[in-house]
Amino acid sequence: MKPLYMKIKDREYEDNQELDKESIEWLKKQLGLKKEIGSLDITPMKEKTLLQYVPKESWFNSDRIKTIHGVSHALRVMMYSYILCKIYKIDRVEPFLVAASIHDIKRINDRKDINHGKRASEWFYKNNIMIKNDFSKEEIKEICLAVEGRDSKLKIDSILKSADALDRYRLPRRKWWLKKELTPFSIPNKIINFSKHFTIWTEEEILNGKDPLKAILDLAKKCNLITD
Repeated sequence: MKPLYMKIKDREYEDNQELDKESIEWLKKQLGLKKEIGSLDITPMKEKTLLQYVPKESWFNSDRIKTIHGVSHALRVMMYSYILCKIYKIDRVEPFLVAASIHDIKRINDRKDINHGKRASEWFYKNNIMIKNDFSKEEIKEICLAVEGRDSKLKIDSILKSADALDRYRLPRRKWWLKKELTPFSIPNKIINFSKHFTIWTEEEILNGKDPLKAILDLAKKCNLITD
């Protein structure tokens, strides 16, 4: 079977795109990754905080869970959102974690799917009671706006867009990777380099059979980003 990076090179853009070992190896070479990922000088997040907002597989269309916009992507965007919140001294991280968790759950393909944010926003507005929270009506509105890609007073949209961009190194085409001049927030090079490693190492672990949540938690704990 042709690996994803070759399909993309040949402009074969399928609705459901999944990474494979050959594409991971290609990404590792293109990114020039080192064996050691390092750590960041950031106050770690409590594991229970992350677990409270992890997206459930039932929120996705059943054929979308393992795609490049599936569960593993959502989990990493949650981690990157947390990192950016800490850098920009945002204490109440919960609304940002939720926005990251749900932003792609209603995608129907891995191409442009222009209205996926609106569908996710509408789903959350109707179903936010499913997520344990103490969100105010204003915060629920702000999460919905951010997921739709619209400006929010709390800057949830800016954090989400920047965190989403940090996970673009999973995409097997150079022109699709993060462009610093296009991110709403200035992202330190150390964070960008960290995201390259974190993204690829977790995807590699998943392809080797590890559960996505466990892969993200294990590496995050190793990097002192998650604590019990």
